[in-house]
Amino acid sequence: MEKLIFTIPEVNLFRLNQKIEQMNRKALKLSLPQVSSVVHKSFLQTWKDAYGRKHMMPYIELELLGERPKIPGWTFCGTLEHTDAGNILRSMPGSEIPESFRNVKAVCDHCQLRRDRKDTFVVLHESGDYKQVGRRCIRDFLGGVTPEQLGWWAEIIQTFEDAEDPDSDGTTHPKFTVSIQTYIQTVAELALRYGFVSRQAAEQGGQSTAQLAWLFFTAKGEERRKLPELETTDAGLKLAADALTWIQTIDPKTANHFIHNLHIMSQKERLSHRDCGLSAYIIESYRKEILKVEAKRKAAAEQYEASKTSEHVGEIKKRSVFTLTLDKIVALPGYAGMPDQNRFLYSFTDDKGNKIVWFASKAADAFDPRKLDNGEMYPSRSELKIGMTYTCKATPKAHSIYNGVKQTIVTRCDLTLVQSKMEDKAS
Repeated sequence: MEKLIFTIPEVNLFRLNQKIEQMNRKALKLSLPQVSSVVHKSFLQTWKDAYGRKHMMPYIELELLGERPKIPGWTFCGTLEHTDAGNILRSMPGSEIPESFRNVKAVCDHCQLRRDRKDTFVVLHESGDYKQVGRRCIRDFLGGVTPEQLGWWAEIIQTFEDAEDPDSDGTTHPKFTVSIQTYIQTVAELALRYGFVSRQAAEQGGQSTAQLAWLFFTAKGEERRKLPELETTDAGLKLAADALTWIQTIDPKTANHFIHNLHIMSQKERLSHRDCGLSAYIIESYRKEILKVEAKRKAAAEQYEASKTSEHVGEIKKRSVFTLTLDKIVALPGYAGMPDQNRFLYSFTDDKGNKIVWFASKAADAFDPRKLDNGEMYPSRSELKIGMTYTCKATPKAHSIYNGVKQTIVTRCDLTLVQSKMEDKAS
């Protein structure tokens, strides 16, 4: 089972231990296993403010220990958070909630009553059937197991996640919320200034972008003074607006669970602490999408340029010598009857921009004259590397056109690295 690791301010540890004791007392009443935590390490989280002054806060990394509830025949899979725009699927580690639950109403499969529920729970029977269960369902569901038992583990997880909030003090005052536009803009400014730090990366030491952004709205007193100054920039405003527009207009039906959850989250007007971790990824997901679009645009531009310059070279079936620079290596499926044996495509360009490709039955190498100094009688072999230039003795096999670009397919390639011993010594 996947480990559950949390990074919390050291000051919150006492309150967390109190909550664990309370939860364990509840677990005894529900005939559920006890939970505990173990501290793996402690460290100081440091950052600099706008004036270059260092600030530090002690953090600890701890692991939640305990057996996830497995009610006889049933396993708790996660929570459905019901919103007007759809459901946010909060799966438990190691479980997956089916897509069919994305738009279900807040109805209990046992009593069939529709109430004003914010959350319902998904359980999986050993037969493969899923059920959606409400908190206040009648107690004889699942052979006398109460719905409170189904939500117990989710409450444990939420307790640990709340402890990660530096502003968490365990009080019962109304939950603070912030408009989604304001929060996402803060995340955008932090991502542009410091780079986006995920929760997983923060577990190695540090503070996630989501945690830091939330502090700008909740920190008080000394903690507030420790925060770096953050200016509103045109780039940040544009990034936040573009990211929200992108995720709000995406088709959730064709998206994976993660993007679906981001889309539903983006429909909220205000965010609570429960929402800040997930919603922060709207910025990073959008930036990754833009990078993919930009990469496709660049590849298309390069292909267009290549289509204008690349010509067929060499005479078919006539052995020739070329000087080529390796552009890319692509692993291909194996031959029929040998599916486990990969083939490789090596794509080269000569000094005039002509494309030459070689399909090899195994990973290729080249003679490397730089290794002659070891006293060997024959040149040593060296793995082919992208960006390196080689002298290639090969036989043109076919002149073809791929994606509008003329290319020469060669076979029986003998390659030698283009770099003399003197050049190698000089470098």
